[in-house]
Amino acid sequence: YVRSRKLSIEISNYLENKGFTSTYFHGGITNEEKEIRLNQWLHNQKQVIVATNAFGMGIDKADIRTVIHYNMPSSIENYYQEIGRAGRDGLDSECLLLFSYADIQKIKHFINQKQGREKRVANIHLQALLKFAESDICRRKPLLNYFGEKYQKEKCGMCDNCLSSNKD
Repeated sequence: YVRSRKLSIEISNYLENKGFTSTYFHGGITNEEKEIRLNQWLHNQKQVIVATNAFGMGIDKADIRTVIHYNMPSSIENYYQEIGRAGRDGLDSECLLLFSYADIQKIKHFINQKQGREKRVANIHLQALLKFAESDICRRKPLLNYFGEKYQKEKCGMCDNCLSSNKD
């Protein structure tokens, strides 16, 4: 996932130049182009699809092994929805969140366009997202806690922190 249409094209082209079969998907392409690109990816003719958040709803591909956020998403809810694409077949998958503080400035710019309650809520979401992104513990804990779910360390076993804590 990337924040802009331009970046989706640039990263897709970069990956193609590095030997990956890649396509891009964003809200500015025609419905016909969307269908072609999506079908290429769904049928494994393209290894990677680089997309903005216009991509997602209704996507049903069970064998996604990796979801990478090149930019910080706008909220934990969006992040959770987008990483939910990975591993739907029950096999291991990985999610990687990359971000820079320039991402935060872009999000703040959009928040500052809002007024009143909407602006306050957006700032609360941003602070929760920053706390989550900057955490040095297994991200599974704060993610589940955010949504009111109980973290069960014996079910994780994925990261060094959880592996070492499971030995207790």
